[in-house]
Order: sequence, then C-alpha cells, then structure tokens
Amino acid sequence: MRISLVVRKWILLVHRWTGVAFCALFFMWFASGIVMMYCEYPVLSTETRLRHLPALHPEEIVIDPSTALHVANLSSPDQAVITSLMGRPAYRLHRGNKISTIFADSGIPFSGLSEPIARKIAADWVGLDPANAHLVEKQLEEDQWTVTQKYRAYRPLWVYGWPKGETVYVSDVTGEVVQYTTRSSRLGAYFGAIPHWIYFTQLRKDAANWSKAVRWLSAAGVAMTLLGIIAGIWLYSPSKKYRFQAGPSSVPFAGQKHWHVILGLLFGLSTFTWILSGMFSMSILKSRPEPIQAMLGHQLTGGTWKGSDWAGFSPTSALRSAQNSMIVRELEFTRFGDQPVYLASESASNSALLLQNQAPAFMQNADALKGMIASAIRPFHIVESRTITEYETYYVDRRHEKPLPALYILTDAPGSMAFYIDLHTAKIVQSYGAKARWNRWLYHGLHSLDLPWLYRHRPLWDLIVIAFMAGGIALSFTGVVIAYRRLRTKMNRMKRLLARM
Repeated sequence: MRISLVVRKWILLVHRWTGVAFCALFFMWFASGIVMMYCEYPVLSTETRLRHLPALHPEEIVIDPSTALHVANLSSPDQAVITSLMGRPAYRLHRGNKISTIFADSGIPFSGLSEPIARKIAADWVGLDPANAHLVEKQLEEDQWTVTQKYRAYRPLWVYGWPKGETVYVSDVTGEVVQYTTRSSRLGAYFGAIPHWIYFTQLRKDAANWSKAVRWLSAAGVAMTLLGIIAGIWLYSPSKKYRFQAGPSSVPFAGQKHWHVILGLLFGLSTFTWILSGMFSMSILKSRPEPIQAMLGHQLTGGTWKGSDWAGFSPTSALRSAQNSMIVRELEFTRFGDQPVYLASESASNSALLLQNQAPAFMQNADALKGMIASAIRPFHIVESRTITEYETYYVDRRHEKPLPALYILTDAPGSMAFYIDLHTAKIVQSYGAKARWNRWLYHGLHSLDLPWLYRHRPLWDLIVIAFMAGGIALSFTGVVIAYRRLRTKMNRMKRLLARM
C-alpha cells in the first residue's frame, strides 16, 4: 500500500512539473494544427510552376540532346528536361547537386542573371510592374521560406518583394522562380506550420538537430500525457468521495485543476495518440526503399541514358507529334520499358508519354503495364492487381493531388510490397511495405484521421478533427493556467526568502 502511494506521488510530481514545461508547447501544437487544416506552408507546386511556363515550339529547338550534354560536360544526367528560360527553350540537366542549363536555341550555357533581368523574371512571373519591386537581398543563406536543403543547389537567390506582400525567389543558378509567398500565405504559416513543425529557421536549417529536437520534445510529451492519464484514473472517484462546500465531487480539486482532470479523462487518450503519432512522423516507422522498388522504377521510367539514345526521335519531332493534342510546357527525357521516350507536360494533371511514330499516350494500357511489371520484379510475382479510379485506404489524399486512375500492384516480395502506379506517366506514386503500412495507421491514421470515408463526407471530417483539437486546446489551456499559478507562487516564495536574507 505504501509503495503504491509513493508511486502515485511520484507520478503526480513528474506529471506536474513536465506539465509546467510542456503545456504551452501542447497548446501551440493543437492551435496550429487547426490552422494547418486550411493553411499550408508555402511551397511552389508543380501545377503552379507549369502554369507559368510558355508553350514549347519545335522550330525553336535547334540543339540536340547529345550536344547539350557535351556542352554541360555530362555523360548521363540523373534528370533532364527541356523547359523555358527568359522566353527561350532550354535544357535543364541535373547530376547530383549540380544543375546545368543550356539554351536549346543556341547551345550557349546559362551563366547567371544580371539584376535587371532577375527583376524582370520575377515581375513577369507575378504579373506586376518591375518598377514597383524592391530587391530584398541576393540570398546566399537560408531564410524562413527557403530553409530546407532542396534550395541549396539553386543559390544564390534573387529575392524581390512588392508593396502588397508578394515575394518571389529567382535562382541565379537556373534562372527560374523556385519559391513564391504572399502576405496571407506567410501569415498562415506563422500561425500554422512553423510553430507546429518547430520550423524556426536557425533550428530547421540543420536537419539532423531539428529532427532530434522534435523527436525528444514529442517523446517527453508522450511520457507526460501517459502519466497524466494514469494519474487521472487513480484520482477519479465514481462514487464522488471528495467533499467540497459545493457538494461531493469525483475529483479532489476545484477550479482549473478540477477541469484539467476532467478534460484529461475526456481527451487524454486522444492527446496521447496525437502526440505519439506526431513523433512517428519523424521517420521512426518509415522504411528505406526496397530493392524491388528500385528494380521496378528502373524498368518503368528509370535507367541511365545518353544523348544518342534520342538520335532517332528528336525533341523537335516529339513536340510536333504532340502539338495538336496538348500545349507542351515541359518535356522530360525518361524511359518506358527498354526504350527512351519523352514525358510531355501541360499541367500536373495533363501529361502524356511520347513514343516514336505513335500518338501521345495519355493513358497507359493497364494490362500491358502489368506485363512489364511482372517481368521487372522477377523472381517475385504479382499477387493482385487492379485499376483504381477513386481513393482507397492506402491511397488517399484529401486535397485530391495524387493522380487517378492508378494501377495497384501487390507482390509476394518481402513485406508484401505493394505499389500504386500513375497510369498517365507510368511512375510509381506510392509504395507500401510492412513498415509503411504501420506508418500509414500510426501516423497518418491517428494524427490526421485521413480515412477515405471521412474525406468523402466533409465537413464531417473537419468537425470531428476540430472537436478533438478543441479538446486538446482546452486541456492544454488549463495546464497553462495551472503552470502559471504554480510558477507565480514559487517565485513569490523565492522573493520572500530573498527579502529575509
């Protein structure tokens, strides 16, 4: 009995002081989580980027792929596209962290921007007067909106702002716009993603330390919440054994402490699972790509190549074959099976594979694709396959950005590897092994309730999620009040002791 009382005392003590340390953080996480339901961190999407590109014209592409690679001193790039730069067609070649840009109408390498040209690119992109733009900086280091590693290869960045809050980032390496924010998108991020992800520039620019910090904060929060649930269950009396002037009570406290215990009993479990699932987001259950995924990706759209692979099917011919079917804004060099092809894109949702002497393939034949996959994954086999036309349990997106239709493939590879393949591009969109399935439920399922049925019945999803978040906010707020009062009492005692000395 005495041991039990000692254990209870220590659980209450640890929960009390960890609550003092973390209740404000929890309040911030819950409040910012609601904001994030409707305001995303500003990122330049593929859809937006393509929408701002002009159409490619076949007669303007004079330089062939072999020449472009030779000028860039590359033999086999990781990625290559023909896009537009300053209204001219240009090869953009990626190899590791190096990006080379060669004008396709002259073969001259792009070597950076002057300030007036960078200003014009930024102004044209937003459709505003370049005379009204002010140069914020020629950025060499991270700021709040370019803090992730993906921007490092594009620096320095010319940063221009306009009086109404539009800010455009233009890469001096590639000449393209790589980031765009507005006053409203920044405001949404300041109240949403930045506090929620602990995305403060000085911390986030060191990815390893940021990841550790979020994991340790989450782990401490999980322990605090679990101790609170245990303490609440111990303290709660169904028979209302506690006596107060106002009458009997199930909780041995009044005021904010009373409500903290009640709210903890109501929302403690959902708070615990929410913080725990947030911790899982930090790669704890994410698996590395399996060899079968590399094999399949290589067969469908991967593999190294040389410029001579496209000698019989030039970019000019490809564009001419597609110009009556779509407006091609970007042309990517890729592979389909054992042959080099082009992926032509008008928008994120409108693309087609261009094969020699064939009409643009806007949709792949699922049976033919299945045959290629069966060959690519040997010695493993296809266990199940089907074409999906709407989101399902393991392929869901409340923003409807993942492509449909998609081909679902389940294999007998270790972990029962499964794949969702975009039937427009033949690219793997999503893959699942054993760990990824756990991650789907323990992170996505618990953290954002991303269940297909709920998404199809909005605003039911919104109401349920907000109700849980509001409960967490109320629970955290009572913790903030209790912590403030406790710290104030301790400080007053300290002052009195110092005054006596």
